[in-house]
Amino acid sequence: SKLSFSLILFVSTHAFGQDWGVEDANLAACLDQAAAENNWHKATDFTELKCHNQGIRSTKGLQTFNRLERLSLYRNEIAEIDITALKNLLHLNIAKNNLTTLHINNQPTLEELFVFVNPMKPITLENLPQLTLVKANACRLESLAYSNLPTLAKLYLVDSQLEFIDIYKLPAAKYMDVRQNPMPDD
Repeated sequence: SKLSFSLILFVSTHAFGQDWGVEDANLAACLDQAAAENNWHKATDFTELKCHNQGIRSTKGLQTFNRLERLSLYRNEIAEIDITALKNLLHLNIAKNNLTTLHINNQPTLEELFVFVNPMKPITLENLPQLTLVKANACRLESLAYSNLPTLAKLYLVDSQLEFIDIYKLPAAKYMDVRQNPMPDD
């Protein structure tokens, strides 16, 4: 009689068997896909990440991806994000989420911030010396606190609840769109 052997191979859902250390399974799946497409094996290999419309709710654990220069989490379900550990970040897109809390201060390289269509009421932008563009339209913003934004040239704040913005503390401002806010005309 012949013996026949069967080999069953179980494949992990994580590329290269990686556990990325993130809390959200949808974010882990997106990391897997990016790793497979770019032949990345560890968190520090990632320089960009694009996870659009993936149902991501949490970014906890993403701080170990500290070489990221471009992060785009457009149209997910994120309510809070802390990118303070991502010191190489140039571009951040977290538009169309459920964002109410944004920890973004003291980012030495951040140039572009896209946070439009989020239910944030306050936003604070501090110590972002390279920031040139902010798009925060339709965010229900009631307050905007900022300091040390020496290169901010374009600011889009259409359709919010802002009543006041001190334009004199934005030395590089060339364009600001604040239509559909309850600011007085005087």
